[in-house]
Amino acid sequence: MACALSSSFPYAVYIRGHANLAIPHVDAARADFQEILDHRGAVGNSLVGALAHVGLARPSGLQGDTTKAKAAYQDFLTLWKTPIPTFPSSSPRKASTQSFISCETA
Repeated sequence: MACALSSSFPYAVYIRGHANLAIPHVDAARADFQEILDHRGAVGNSLVGALAHVGLARPSGLQGDTTKAKAAYQDFLTLWKTPIPTFPSSSPRKASTQSFISCETA
């Protein structure tokens, strides 16, 4: 039997992750964001699922694990670049992604 998300509300786990980062309980924050990513079916295509990648990158960076942090950011950017068929144009998203990438490499 698969393990379920500890909260029936993925947003609550996401907020708990940010609260743990603020304390800072970095290991607990990493576990919260990873929990969201491990249960993708519970979050579906929601914003929480995508932002969990950024949330996972932050504690990794704070602990000096730049490889995991960069991989998590890249996963988020990959999701962000994927066009959503119901959107009429993805040009604002492309511009936003490019500005984020240029800030990251500077």
